[in-house]
Amino acid sequence: MRRAKTPAGKEALRAAAIAVTPGPCPNGVFADPAAIGIGSVLYDRDRDMPGRVRNVDGQVVELERPTGCAWRVHYRRLRPATEREQRQLTALGRLHRQQQKRLPPGRRRPLLPP
Repeated sequence: MRRAKTPAGKEALRAAAIAVTPGPCPNGVFADPAAIGIGSVLYDRDRDMPGRVRNVDGQVVELERPTGCAWRVHYRRLRPATEREQRQLTALGRLHRQQQKRLPPGRRRPLLPP
């Protein structure tokens, strides 16, 4: 994702992120890990990519991509994903499923739900 170069662009990005998912503070950071729901799509600012919440363990949130890539991150490094980032994650899952169908059965990875 491209970074906004103007203050107005940053404000628009922040407003879009806040409008997508309720729960974070006005600055886009979650105040409490209890506000993070399982299955919601969040954006990890350390890895610069969105992921779906798989588990919340205290202050650490486990995210997962449709490809099976999973990682753990502190909840303060997350923000709600914008609509564009949610579409990106959905498209990635669709592409991964299509590629897995083309592989021979012995080389396929188990498919994750959409």
